[in-house]
Amino acid sequence: MVTKRKLGGQKRKTLLNMAAYCYRNRSRMRYHEYLAQGLPIAGGSVEGACKNLINDRMERSGMRWTPPMAEAMVKMRAVYLSGDFDKYWDYHVERYLRTTANIGRIERYCEIFTAR
Repeated sequence: MVTKRKLGGQKRKTLLNMAAYCYRNRSRMRYHEYLAQGLPIAGGSVEGACKNLINDRMERSGMRWTPPMAEAMVKMRAVYLSGDFDKYWDYHVERYLRTTANIGRIERYCEIFTAR
């Protein structure tokens, strides 16, 4: 028997699969080490982060997303929520302006946006 409760059939199969999964992934289940590092191990904090990062933006009324556009939006939302959006945007504008085709626009950009 698998358990003291003498499970059989689908319940037995489910329990054996779960036990095998835990055994295969035991190296990732060092929760005492994660807690000592101050890392969250409960699902609540992860679910809260997902709700804040993804659901609040992606599931508004009438919105439809393709997988590539949804991924791009999630990345941008993460940058915004991290407080790094201005640095991120400045980096990409500078990179764009430094391409060969746009090299002449650098001075104009600097004049317009130095007042920020």
